[in-house]
Amino acid sequence: MLKRTILFILLSCISVVCIDAQRRWVVTDEDLTVWDSPNYLNKLGMIHRGYEITETGMDGDMIRFEYHGKTAYVAEYCCKLLKQEPAKKTEPAQREEVIEVKKSESNRASKTIQETPQQQETTANEEAVDDATDVPEMVAAPKENNKSAEKVTLSSVVFSSLSSFIVPWLALCVLALILFAFFGVDVPGMFDKMADMDVADIGAKCFRPLIAATVCGITYYFTSNLDIMVGALLVYQVLLLLLRTKQLGSFRAAIVEMLYLTMIASIFVLVIIPLIFFSDRGSTKSSKRKSDDDDEILISDQYGHSVRVRKTGMNTYTGNDGHEYEESATGGFQRKMYD
Repeated sequence: MLKRTILFILLSCISVVCIDAQRRWVVTDEDLTVWDSPNYLNKLGMIHRGYEITETGMDGDMIRFEYHGKTAYVAEYCCKLLKQEPAKKTEPAQREEVIEVKKSESNRASKTIQETPQQQETTANEEAVDDATDVPEMVAAPKENNKSAEKVTLSSVVFSSLSSFIVPWLALCVLALILFAFFGVDVPGMFDKMADMDVADIGAKCFRPLIAATVCGITYYFTSNLDIMVGALLVYQVLLLLLRTKQLGSFRAAIVEMLYLTMIASIFVLVIIPLIFFSDRGSTKSSKRKSDDDDEILISDQYGHSVRVRKTGMNTYTGNDGHEYEESATGGFQRKMYD
């Protein structure tokens, strides 16, 4: 029974990720650069307004498609989604429409014969006004169709759901850290009580968030597709949850254990990110000081004196002796003389 459940969930996740109808886009910018990756690394070429693209996938706000046999990317906001062609009418419907058109044309012809020239001119003007009033409706229709044709992807659904409770979750993690570190509250014991068993004894379980991050990284590295990456992460979490439910004998205990490990991983990220940030700022300052020292060069002026200078302008240098030096056209340096 467990194997069938796992297989059903796996197939469902794969179907959600992989079933994606191809869409067509048309370029709206005058000139659009084609890149070999969503990170704008290498330029593959240029396409122009009116160029149609058959989408093979999305990567954030980048459209992935085939360009001269290579996988290429362009910005979504520089393109417009083409409207899906309406379904063709059946033969009986087409036949009825032709009959109605012929009837209207014959009625209009008979009416035109009976009208005077002045009445015919008035009728023509009214028909022109009617045609002009129909144009905005015809132009506005594709915009509504484009809105309804926007694709809802798995990654967009997951990320939009996460954005709604990520701040409360991080606030809860900070609160748990403060209670545990400064007030001595037994936070792990609270999770043990919720699960009715010992689930806070981490041990080797601390590597599970790292495994999840590894699954995401490897999947995105080989596919460059956020939907497939999110699908792989969901499959991993569901399979792990089912396995732990079988080992612990309780679905509630497996859920509590997963929440506890997620909280530990979130607290670790909240602690390590500031450390990385401040250490990076320190290394940046030291490298900047080092680069400033490296900008100094040793020159000889017109009197043969050696002095270290730093460039301060176009062909202008300031020496460590306080004098200003100017580079001549021949490559030599002369100390400026002031009256």
